[in-house]
Amino acid sequence: MITYTLQSNIFALLILLFIYQGVKKQINKFNVTDRSFIYILYANAIILIIDSISIFLYDVPGVGIHVIQSILKASFYILNPVPGLLWLVYVYGFIFHQKKIINKFFIIASIPVLINAVLSIMSVWTGYLFTLDAMNHYSRGSLFLLMPGFAFAYALTAFIMIHKYRQRIQTKEMLALLGFSIPPIIGGILQTLVYGLVVLWPALTLSILIIYIFIQSKTSNTDFLTGFNNQREFNNHLEDWKKWYKEDKKIVGFMMDMDRFKEINDTYGHQIGDKALIEISTIIRESFGRNDFIARLGGDEFAVIKKVNECHEIDQVIDKLTQKIDMFNKHNKDSYQLSISYGYQAFDMSKYDDMTMFFNEVDKIMYKEKELKNKA
Repeated sequence: MITYTLQSNIFALLILLFIYQGVKKQINKFNVTDRSFIYILYANAIILIIDSISIFLYDVPGVGIHVIQSILKASFYILNPVPGLLWLVYVYGFIFHQKKIINKFFIIASIPVLINAVLSIMSVWTGYLFTLDAMNHYSRGSLFLLMPGFAFAYALTAFIMIHKYRQRIQTKEMLALLGFSIPPIIGGILQTLVYGLVVLWPALTLSILIIYIFIQSKTSNTDFLTGFNNQREFNNHLEDWKKWYKEDKKIVGFMMDMDRFKEINDTYGHQIGDKALIEISTIIRESFGRNDFIARLGGDEFAVIKKVNECHEIDQVIDKLTQKIDMFNKHNKDSYQLSISYGYQAFDMSKYDDMTMFFNEVDKIMYKEKELKNKA
């Protein structure tokens, strides 16, 4: 069993090293979800290393070994719920995108980790979570279930959050996020029920691999700043329109352009300009449905493809978009104000041969509105 566990840990570490090499240049240190993902990777790697060293020293007698094992076991227990916390923050950041509320959420969500850390350190003397006898034989403590309970609570909360806010998440994104939780939940349950079985951290490595594949698939077709589809994916989507077009649905195309974006950049700098773009992107994301196709075409220009049953749904989206912009401007503490010009039109197969021609017309409608605003 010990040899098998060491082999699985080493194999998991090699996978994590491969993933790290693949993502280290893609990680945006200012993006909460990116940071959370890389920290999950770090935490899992450290846990696997600590676990491997501890297994290697298992039942080896000696006072010096006892001190080392006590430090290793306390560290192992301290870190156990951390990946769950980071995953919950990853999900929260993926859904809400706003750094300030994510930071507040992180502080509150860290409370179980802090409680577990205190109990882990105390266990060296009290045996609450684990014990080491004179022969350095490890046993679970009377409060052992608290540690996997905290980790499971994080995973369950993330799972519930994904389901609750599914309208904010595209279907393919939701499947990837839900897929992350399944291996460690199964591994954690098995490891808790079967004493001596160590499968949780290799299972978490599998989950990290799932998200890595998801990140890689998004990188090639996603705008780095906003998380929307990029120009290339938009063009591909328009070329394949016959594959996703359904006659029982009305297809509505939207073109949107931020007002006075150049002025914001010139006055406050590109960092504030990027912040304004992220804010308007969040508003657009929250105004449309999770399965609507949204793309940033470059600069401050966005395109949306929405399927509707009735035309009044378009008015609802525009009202929601307008209200959210007004609400942002009302509470925004920065000097700039957000404003957006838009044009939209329903797709008519008898009038347009393809979607590219259709969006060229929608773009003209948008620029007419922008010109009217400039003249006013």
